[in-house]
This record gives sequence, C-alpha cells and structure tokens, in this order.
Amino acid sequence: MKSKELEYKTDSQSNLKNFYTQLSEITNFHRRNPGQQLELMELEFSRFKLLPESKKERLRRQKLVNSAKYDKSGLTFGHTKLEKEILAKKAQLKNDQPLTMQDIKAEDQQLMLSLLNEKPACFYTAIDEERIKNLFSGVEALGKFVDLNSQYAEFCNLHTKKNDNNGDAQEENIDYIDYLRNFDKFDPSGENFIYRKILEHNKISNKYIVYLESVLGYLKEFVGKTRPLFDLDEFISRAQSEFDESYSKNNTGSNGATNTNTLYCEYCDKQFEKKVTFESHLTGKKHVKAVAKRQQVQDGVGASAHSNKYRMEFLQTQISRITQELLVGTVAKTVSAIERKQALTIQELNKEAEQYLSSPETSDNDNDGVDDEEDDEDSEHIYNPLKLPLGWDGKPIPFWLYKLHGLSVEFNCEICGNYIYRGRKAFDNHFQEARHSYNMKKLGIPNTRTFHDITKIEDAVTLWQKLKKQKTVEVNKFDSFEEFEDSEGNVFNRKTYEDLKRQGLL
Repeated sequence: MKSKELEYKTDSQSNLKNFYTQLSEITNFHRRNPGQQLELMELEFSRFKLLPESKKERLRRQKLVNSAKYDKSGLTFGHTKLEKEILAKKAQLKNDQPLTMQDIKAEDQQLMLSLLNEKPACFYTAIDEERIKNLFSGVEALGKFVDLNSQYAEFCNLHTKKNDNNGDAQEENIDYIDYLRNFDKFDPSGENFIYRKILEHNKISNKYIVYLESVLGYLKEFVGKTRPLFDLDEFISRAQSEFDESYSKNNTGSNGATNTNTLYCEYCDKQFEKKVTFESHLTGKKHVKAVAKRQQVQDGVGASAHSNKYRMEFLQTQISRITQELLVGTVAKTVSAIERKQALTIQELNKEAEQYLSSPETSDNDNDGVDDEEDDEDSEHIYNPLKLPLGWDGKPIPFWLYKLHGLSVEFNCEICGNYIYRGRKAFDNHFQEARHSYNMKKLGIPNTRTFHDITKIEDAVTLWQKLKKQKTVEVNKFDSFEEFEDSEGNVFNRKTYEDLKRQGLL
C-alpha cells in the first residue's frame, strides 16, 4: 500500500492530474454532505487506545503481570530455601505456559465491558449533541439565514393605526420581505424608511427602544453562533467610541438644540415640525426650567448619554453596522429563500421537507469520481439561452412553469421608479407593497383600489384631479337637492335659502 502511494505521488506525468482527482473527490464529498460535522483526530486516537489488543500484545502483557506477581524478590522471608526454589519454578512454568482460547475470550469480554461502562470525557455525548441541535432554529438552517419573525411581530405592534373616511381603524403593515430589506435603514429622508409611522409623534416611545434592543440582541447572538472566533465585544466597543465622538460633535449647544437635521429638543424630549416653532420653544419658560433641572442632575456626566434619543441613535447605529458589515450576505440569502418558498406550491414544499428529513448523512463513495466531475462541469457551465430564472437548485426553472406564471411578460411601473416586475402576480401584489404606497403618498394620492393597474405618474395625477372634481360636483348636487319654502310660498335650494335668511331678506 505504501509503495503504491509513493508511486502515485512521484509520477511526474500525472502528478497534477492526480492532485485534481483527489481535490474533486474531496469537494464532491463535502457537497454531498453539507451538514456533516468535523470529527477531531483526538477522538480517533482515544478510540484507538481503547481498541482490543492483539494476541501478541496480550501475551506480552500477561508475561509482565506474571513476572511481577511471581518475582523471586517478592517471596516472603517465612519460606525456606527449598520452598523458594519450588515457588520460583512454578512461576517460571506459569509464565512459559500459553494462554487458552477460553482465557482469551474471557479477557476480551471483560475488556469490552470496561469500554462500555467507562467512556472517556472527550467523547461526544448526547447532551452535547442536543445542545448543538438546538443552537439554531429551523428557519436559520444552521446559520445560513436569519430569523427575525419575533422582531417583525414587535414591529407590527408598534405601527400606529390610521382612521379611514368611515372612522374605522385601519392598520398599515409591511410584509416580512420588505421588513428584512429595510429593518437596518434608519435615514428619515430615505424612501425605504419603514419607521416613519412609529416616529411621527413628538415623543420617542420606550417600546420602540425595547424593540431596537431586541433586534440588536438577536444580531449579537446570531453573530456569536455563526462566527465564534470573531471578537464581537471589541467590534461593539469600537463602534460605541466612534458613535460617542460623532454624537458629541453633532449635539453641542447650551440651549438644548440638537443637530440641524432634526428639530428635536433633548431637554424636553420633544420633536418639532417647523423651525420657527422650535426656535420659539427654546426661549420659553418650560424649556428654561428643563435645562436648569438637567444641569442639576448632570454631575459632570453628559445628559445625552441618559436620554432616549441617545439610546435610540446608539441602537440604530449598532444595528446598521452589524448588518451592513457582518450579515449583509446572510440577510440577502434569507430574502431570496423566502421569495423562493413563496413561489412553490404546497406539494413542492412538502416534498422538499420530506427530502430534507430523509436525506442520508453519508453518500455513495464507491464511485471513481468520473460522474462527479461531469456533474461539476455541468453545474459550472449552465446552458440557459432563454435566460430563465434560476430555481432553488441553482438551475433554470422548466419552461412550462416559466410560461404558466407568465414570467415572460414584464411590467414597468413609473411610480415605483421604473421598477420592472416579471409576471402578473408580482405586478398585482406590488400595488399594496411599501414602495408603491410610499410613492403614491409622496404624490398626494391615496393608494386605493381605484388606482390599481395605473403605473404612470401623469395618469394617476389626472385621475385624482378628476375624482376630486366629481366629489365637488356631488357636494353641489347635494346642496341643490334640498328645497326650502318661505312664508310667501317661494321655493329655494338650501344654499340660497340660508343666504337670504342670514341677510334678513326672508
């Protein structure tokens, strides 16, 4: 075996070919077994030590034990010289006597019992296995995806309710995919700012800060599980020092004014919409009392460190940095996986779950690797002349499925910034998504069912003007519908009657 291995390695002509053959075998093995855990060599050595010994090793050990047991120097002083010689000859005969098969079986059985009863501490126990299995949730898939469902539920509960024309409360929630795309974006001037409804009140809610702490806590825990060698504490401390420096620069002033981007009074914990109101507030009695009270409590420590605004901005900065620097690829993979699952039917989802549960831990290793190399070459060069979308396996979806969902038809929405939607289903769903609703709100148009299938800005504005005119005409018709009669029997409409009565002509 050793000579074959040396000949295999020293062959200069096929040296590189042999290397790539072994490399392909290794990559194919890991591709077939993505979730297989690495077994340490220490465990193999410890198991090798506890293996049953060979016959030669057993005989050698028995001779050492017998020689130590019947050593001449170990005889007691109570024996005579003749008795010592007799005992020495018996010991020599017993050492030279071979072991029988019955003795060997008894020793093997005793050794196996000791192996079963005494397990080394370095072995992988059932408790460790259960702990590692419960380390990630099913959605996280051993650290491939993030699971922010509980945080998304908290976010939906924080959303303020809006009254419609009838006075009924309607709650505008963002779906989970849009939440994953924008949960780490905290720029109020951005189009993807999903916290505008939460922060539209003057006071910063404590529930919103608790929500941010929940998101940051999960991200820290996830990074600690997926990247155990990464120094997360050092990363957090460095980010905190940088944030404190920028916060102290942007929040300077004796009258409680913060940065120019937000009209927020730190001492009164109040947000203003207009600059004139904010400046008049700074000279008010209530604000002066709040500044004096805060200065008494400070004791040399910056008051901003204890305010809700400081805590909110600090948490937002930490969430943005961790997501954008450490988990940007993981969040994108999570969004892609959710979109893929939404495109599957119930039968396909059940089949995929059955395949995942019944997938064998080991694969066939008897092949010579030729078929695996061909599969790798096919996967590297995918033939996709029709530019079909890729499925969950990384290959183009069938053409019949492509035509069934109408993915060949593209819909362009000018209101969404000329965003292209593939398929009628995605196009219909996007009218209730955050991007379209926000852009309609910027145009000053309510996102109702009336504006469904309208994608151009000019058409939407024209229709809204027409609807407003129709409403005014209906109001005028309603005013002229009621008739009033004076004492002389003259008939007037409601508006004319009230005007004449107000002037005292009736």
